[in-house]
Amino acid sequence: MDVLEFYKYSMDYLKSSSLGWAAEYVVIIVLIAIAIYIVSFLFYSKPIIKLKNDIASIIKGGATKLNEANESPYDEIFRTNKYISFFIMGYFYSMSLFVFLYSLVFFSIGMEFGVGKDILWYKQLILIGFGFLMIMFSRLMRVQADKELYKLKRK
Repeated sequence: MDVLEFYKYSMDYLKSSSLGWAAEYVVIIVLIAIAIYIVSFLFYSKPIIKLKNDIASIIKGGATKLNEANESPYDEIFRTNKYISFFIMGYFYSMSLFVFLYSLVFFSIGMEFGVGKDILWYKQLILIGFGFLMIMFSRLMRVQADKELYKLKRK
């Protein structure tokens, strides 16, 4: 009798007994333990750790190069000019207002206000979720405008 036949025989015997559930749980626990062992062995092996460190160093080097590429000699002028600050403030406040108005549209459609037909419940949830997402984005725009206003007042 080979191992597979013995396993099948023992599992059939345990299923017919009153402790069959215990055998199934033991098999599940053993399989989970083996899977955890294999994954941890692979994940924490020396070649994988070296690969993770190499990837991290490549990403770190790419981030510094990207920051260098995004620098401009006019950055300081844009940071200190009050007219540009007024323009950026107006842009962010107006974007915040428009995004908030779009969120009201999503909320009104999601709540079936002004809609002549019934909307399925999952579509209502999606519309209301988009409304909340738009409100959060509107808040983000307002916070950016408030930062510009603070910077302008600080001068």
